[in-house]
Amino acid sequence: MTGVVLGVDTSNYMTSAALVSLTGEILADRRKLLPVPNGAVGLRQSDALFLHIKQWPEVLAGIPLKDYNLLAVAASVSPRAQTGSYMPVFMAGHSLGQSVAYGANVPLFTFSHQEGHLRAALSHLLVQPTSDFLAVQVSGGTTDVLLVSPRASGGYVLRLLGSSVDLHAGQFIDRVGVRMGAQFPCGMFLDGLAQSLSGEPYVIPSSVKGRAISFAGPATAAIRALGNGVPQAEVAAGVFRCIANSLEKVLRLCVEEYRISTVVLCGGVAANSHIRARLVERMRRLDFLFAPEGLAGDNAVGTALLGLEEAFLWQQSLTVRR
Repeated sequence: MTGVVLGVDTSNYMTSAALVSLTGEILADRRKLLPVPNGAVGLRQSDALFLHIKQWPEVLAGIPLKDYNLLAVAASVSPRAQTGSYMPVFMAGHSLGQSVAYGANVPLFTFSHQEGHLRAALSHLLVQPTSDFLAVQVSGGTTDVLLVSPRASGGYVLRLLGSSVDLHAGQFIDRVGVRMGAQFPCGMFLDGLAQSLSGEPYVIPSSVKGRAISFAGPATAAIRALGNGVPQAEVAAGVFRCIANSLEKVLRLCVEEYRISTVVLCGGVAANSHIRARLVERMRRLDFLFAPEGLAGDNAVGTALLGLEEAFLWQQSLTVRR
């Protein structure tokens, strides 16, 4: 039977599981969004944790474990690869991973949600980067600019260079979208509005001090503009322009200091075509790497691939000891 690694991830709003082969082929990729009540801009951690547990049977029903030889399990256990980084929702995936690994008598490898995003974004490359690069993770729960050092043994050493200090980019989008009457999450709704715009976006000034980004003020400005009758399409395009401009300011500082030209964009918000196009147009000297279609948002594929790399190392260590 084909050897496989199971990856699991339980982020703020997505229950995910994935199966990869020893060659890195994605054999299964199952996800289910956590339901958010109409008019709400998110979930309490306790509610999200309960929903993850409730959704696991349906998600795992699409993972054909019985058809393969399970070699290892990989789980996301924290938002970031930093000491003290913690969110209760990741306990759902960690606990499931422990149970499956124990029952199958295979090792469990743990990673951060952020590392999983990075590995998924680079999954299309035949050869993984070996030198330092910059990464931007932009989602509902994170807006981080990172210095990434690939480890020879697999995985990454991450250093946080810049971040949002209040709202994250995804929260900015969702607050504006919900005010427009959209259902959470609102990224696709705002993207459709922005696509329909033939004129210029409404100007929402960015708020950046050094490497610290604030989206609270821009969100207030966007909502105020809606109240003043500014067309929704103009505001939607203005939101994406503001996010791109904010990231550009931080990236310019990081590129100047570290002299690195490769930038990886990952996270659900980073998949937005308006943000991507703006950054590429404004920062033409940089080599941007984008996550493959379908792998920018929350998923367990990257976690499974990281687990695969660790499984190879684990097997090698067993061989040496023998």
